[in-house]
Amino acid sequence: MNNLSYTQMRILETARSFDKLCKIYRKRNINRAACVQLEETARVLEEVAGIENETELSYEFKGKKLQRRLLQYGIKLQNVRFFRKKDGKLSVSVYAHSKSGCIKASELALIVGDIIDINLVPTKGSRLIVSGHPAEFMFEEAPVYFALFGNAGISKEAGDVSGDSFTFAEGDAGRIVMGLSDGMGTGTEAEKKSSLAMELVEEFTEAGFTESRMVEMINGALASEENGAPVTIDLAAVNLMDGLCTFIKLGAAATFVKCSDNVKIIKPSSLPAGVLDNVEPDISGLKLHDGEYVILVSDGVVDALPFYDKEQHLARIIDEIKCLNPQKMADKILEECRYYRGNEHRDDMTVLVMGIWRIKDLQT
Repeated sequence: MNNLSYTQMRILETARSFDKLCKIYRKRNINRAACVQLEETARVLEEVAGIENETELSYEFKGKKLQRRLLQYGIKLQNVRFFRKKDGKLSVSVYAHSKSGCIKASELALIVGDIIDINLVPTKGSRLIVSGHPAEFMFEEAPVYFALFGNAGISKEAGDVSGDSFTFAEGDAGRIVMGLSDGMGTGTEAEKKSSLAMELVEEFTEAGFTESRMVEMINGALASEENGAPVTIDLAAVNLMDGLCTFIKLGAAATFVKCSDNVKIIKPSSLPAGVLDNVEPDISGLKLHDGEYVILVSDGVVDALPFYDKEQHLARIIDEIKCLNPQKMADKILEECRYYRGNEHRDDMTVLVMGIWRIKDLQT
């Protein structure tokens, strides 16, 4: 703790203040949503301060070698520190400047990564250009997987605004979130509620909040509104470092995972967001592999199928689709489901598709 800088100490003090305030709120039974937000903000601040990092001494001896290599590129290295986070990921802090001209931080990441034999990329929010002014550059291990997205949708009535809203949000350390929200009813009012939920998902993801916590906060915010209509929340959060996907649902339709030999169905059971102050979301996890897809759909897509086992039939439709492009897959799923209803739609229909591939396989 004594090795922390002044800035780190100030951040840590703020985090502790939030923690204390959270305990007071909980003791007095005040606003559960505010407690969750304070608690999660404190955790993110502690992470920013670096107290969850442990110095990785085994890389220290490479500092001088790195210094000599960077001089060949006209870069003066003043300090370098290697960290191993509690989740096992490596991060590197480099304090340097260019002696002549400028180079991209991504090029500096390649040089540093070559020395320690690990693929590195600039962290989100880090400086992008190495100039003549000394500055700190933060790098982290490059993701193992790469993701592509597709979406297709149609409103219940032609020309009307869809009550479904969606997002593809990017967090830190190779974390991406695909989200879908279905507002109760159709049209403008339904769209206002669902778009608010997705805007909050984007903001919380960028801030570094965990998916389960952000869903708690969104639910609390919607439940506190007078005359608030409930909305469904459907999230698929993927860690591109290891392919682990976490599914978080509040009243959402089933999720489908298209594997090489079958289609898995993840069914929900919880209430929509905004019904009660304290609702436990459905949370599950699944390891994704190269060339697999996650498909989120709104209720209107499943309900369009005139079968008793609607979800099983939709799984068969997804399984029979052979195209690899997520956008074409989303278009095809919507087209197949609309076929049974023609121009009649009982509800808004939205399909989201995310596919992931190993970066090395793509390069090959």
